[in-house]
Amino acid sequence: MSRVNLKHTVIKPHSNNPKSLESGLVEQNECWIVLSGIINITLFDVDKSNIENRILKKGEILITCGGGHSIDKASEDAEMIEIKLGPFENNNLTYY
Repeated sequence: MSRVNLKHTVIKPHSNNPKSLESGLVEQNECWIVLSGIINITLFDVDKSNIENRILKKGEILITCGGGHSIDKASEDAEMIEIKLGPFENNNLTYY
């Protein structure tokens, strides 16, 4: 879990690689909880085709299941919590 300050952030389109766990490969889904500001995103299908452009605002939650996403623009006060599957490198949580 990370608390992410997105101040004017742009993140290129990407998808997350599956994580290797003892039980095998597990798809790495994400949950975003918008704490403040506005985040313009694009969601992509597993074949990289565009599914939807969306604006997320304070109090909204996004859960991704496969596919990919980008952050096209974020307001100066944009901040969110991002939850995704660990384990994290060196067993550390990342805080921005």
